[in-house]
Amino acid sequence: MSLVGVTGNSHACLLDGPGFSAVPNIEASCAPAQGTAEGVFVCDGSIPYYGVGPIREPVTFRIAEGFVTDIEGGDQADFLAELLARQDDPWVYNLAQFAFGLNPACTDFTGEMLNDEGVNGTVHIGIGTSANLGGNVSAKTHFDAVNRAPTVWIDEEVVLTAGKFLPEA
Repeated sequence: MSLVGVTGNSHACLLDGPGFSAVPNIEASCAPAQGTAEGVFVCDGSIPYYGVGPIREPVTFRIAEGFVTDIEGGDQADFLAELLARQDDPWVYNLAQFAFGLNPACTDFTGEMLNDEGVNGTVHIGIGTSANLGGNVSAKTHFDAVNRAPTVWIDEEVVLTAGKFLPEA
């Protein structure tokens, strides 16, 4: 995904006008440049929305040109695919967010959004609405999918490896 022109969200819970913030220090996130996300995201942690909760069988999201094109896995994946199809809104497939979980007090998944999105050393993607995250899409839904122990590169530099943040150089 491209981050060109993207502003990040630190969620410090301080707003200088109308808007949205998560609880303090749960995550750092951004809405990727619209239409630029490509690849595969495997959720093996939690989808703390719609009663899905901790993942029993990995849920795979295939992404092209900024949209989820396929959701595969077990019954939790089938539930999400059917839920999105019923929305009758193509924007519910928008790749809306990329975020790092930053709360060292959150160590395992409970199915609660304010815990699971903050599990330290995780990443999650948001699907659907991005307007409250710096993007411009308003969809009929938004949900997040969390990966348990990812490795992340930004501009060809590793910033997170197997769920551990690298110290500053």
